[in-house]
Amino acid sequence: MSFARLVLVLFLLGLAPAARAETDLRLQAEFQAIHAEALLRTMDLALLGAADVLGRSQTQNELIIHEAFGNYVKRAPGLRAIIATNSQGELQFDSFKFPAQHLDLSNRDYIKVALEMKNREAYLGKPLMGKTSDVAFLPMSMPIFDIFKRVIGVVAGIMTPNRLIRQNILCKACFVSIYREDGEKITSYPSSLQFPEDMLTLVKTKSQNGILEHQMGSLEAQSSSARIQDYKLWVVFTKLKIGS
Repeated sequence: MSFARLVLVLFLLGLAPAARAETDLRLQAEFQAIHAEALLRTMDLALLGAADVLGRSQTQNELIIHEAFGNYVKRAPGLRAIIATNSQGELQFDSFKFPAQHLDLSNRDYIKVALEMKNREAYLGKPLMGKTSDVAFLPMSMPIFDIFKRVIGVVAGIMTPNRLIRQNILCKACFVSIYREDGEKITSYPSSLQFPEDMLTLVKTKSQNGILEHQMGSLEAQSSSARIQDYKLWVVFTKLKIGS
């Protein structure tokens, strides 16, 4: 969690009861953003470790790398698997399966983007369906550099998107959705709920004092948002105005 986000949460908690009630939506959005950012940060660090394993040596045994990747996955809540490709985007290592399947992932956006990077940084891709598992996943990737700073492949982490939402603290009239900055929704809870297609745009442009008044079907609702700057995501917290 960033220091600025912590200061904001503490400030909101310290408000008088009446004012705190008015900012409750903002606080809930910040809590969800803190949860999502923490998971993504842990995933980011796991990929840095995995990239170092591959960047230091090209002669390590595949089983050793498979087990090393598996240890990184165990230490990163929400992370389902770590994979690595060569410079052509062909799968080489997989924490989930040994030996790794022979798959060409070069057409995957998260692989292509990472192969073109000049610096080691994380790229959060769009939600996809697994080629073999047929299960939705959210990829994060980064390039692997050798000792001469040449890109020799990509390491990527696979996460189930709905793990980004802290579901067990939500009330029955509360919903959460997470968006990329281009407005594409990457996950929501409950997943079956239909949010307006331009939900993020509405929250960013039509909110008054950080709160958007809108409709969810036939019911009145309020929403607030929090930005996760490092991963270019927006968290939107929505609560139905039941009994108001």
